[in-house]
Amino acid sequence: MWNKLKTYSIKTFWCAMNFSDSEKISSVLDSYWLTEVLDDENADLVIFNTCSIKQKSEDKIFGLLHNFKKIKEKFPHRKYWITWCMVKKSWIRDKESVFYSNDPLLRRSEILDFVFRILDLPKLPWILWINKNSDKNLNEDKEKFFQIQQKLKSPHQAIIPIQTGCDNFCTYCVVPYTRGKEFSRSIAEITREINFYAKKWIKEVILVGQNVNSYWKWWWITKRKFDEENKKWLDWEEKTPFAKLLEEVNKIEWIERIRFQSSNPHDMTNDIIKAILNCEKVMPSLHFALQSWNDEILKKMRRRHTFDDFKKIVKKLRSKNKKFWISTDIIVWFCGETEGQFQNTLKAIREIQFDMIYISQYSVRKWTFAWDKMNDDISLEIKKKRWQETNEELKKSMKNRMSIFQWEKVKVLIDKIENWICEWKTEENYVCRFSEKNYKVWEIVEVEVIWSDTWALKWE
Repeated sequence: MWNKLKTYSIKTFWCAMNFSDSEKISSVLDSYWLTEVLDDENADLVIFNTCSIKQKSEDKIFGLLHNFKKIKEKFPHRKYWITWCMVKKSWIRDKESVFYSNDPLLRRSEILDFVFRILDLPKLPWILWINKNSDKNLNEDKEKFFQIQQKLKSPHQAIIPIQTGCDNFCTYCVVPYTRGKEFSRSIAEITREINFYAKKWIKEVILVGQNVNSYWKWWWITKRKFDEENKKWLDWEEKTPFAKLLEEVNKIEWIERIRFQSSNPHDMTNDIIKAILNCEKVMPSLHFALQSWNDEILKKMRRRHTFDDFKKIVKKLRSKNKKFWISTDIIVWFCGETEGQFQNTLKAIREIQFDMIYISQYSVRKWTFAWDKMNDDISLEIKKKRWQETNEELKKSMKNRMSIFQWEKVKVLIDKIENWICEWKTEENYVCRFSEKNYKVWEIVEVEVIWSDTWALKWE
């Protein structure tokens, strides 16, 4: 399979965790003398690093694969692979391999050659070269996977995985079944990696995981004390590991910006909030998922927070900084959701004033509790209509939030310069565009906001 492969291209979908994993894939392939190219149609190997939280995402992948069918017929040696969230186990189409399987993913696309779990990446050459008499059992080694040094695609930013997996089992989500149990890296290993990148003049780090604020959660939960007299758990006396991690990364010289994602409201402890507000390098922005205003729907989703819990966290953050960026996820029309419950979600958007919302129409995902036990009783037409209503509320919310920045000075880390226009993020995570004045990619510059459109702040 490797003999004729000289070039590769990686198509990465959705979350920052996947982008981090794609950088690890690049590092491994580069070590075997393959060259990365941007032209998918002329690459010998195309890898789809996938997201499968929504059915629409999975369907999109196979739609793209179908577009390569004629290329595969003309160039049979070219290979097409899929990894991450859609893949539960590594399988290959080659009948000579012990990893040969008639896996459903391979059945769904005739041009797909290989599906592999990302945690099998350190063993990738062994899987592809294995002979039919070898043992096909793979021992999962998450530590070895995290030790793969990433091939950074950005001159100023490093995406650092601190944790993987999920133990929450929300009723609509397939992630725990594809990414497995939560696993956290040590603070020492993470800070050592960030120090390495800091010496290469990286200015911003993004700490990523499925639930970053539950980093080493089961360790610190066992340290909590139970009040026998009042029959309740006492507040955590020490700092939670994620709060400690933020403080340690904050001390690293040369690093100027720290971001993280994703978070869950039920794990957002007071000491984490204090660390966010007190560490000067931690940017004033937070993404954490509300999903619904209605507590009954949240309970059906098996979310462990209420709307009031969410609102209290937002209030604490914005009481210290009115510009604090808050983004969230919302699912429109979950199983059994009524019109009244949906209208309450729109009220929540007006009340919270979100800076960004990632809106999803609910779709059934195989293996989840909702797929097995609940009825998806809302039509696609209604879901689309509600999505549009939610998006309109988002636009109003963003317009109100952006007005706070007019005539204010903001600091922007420049990511790209095209046609004499500089672009990237303010500290609050807003995209900002302004005229190039001998600036360079990687610089942090201060500009005054003159106006804004729907999605970005403008200098002129």
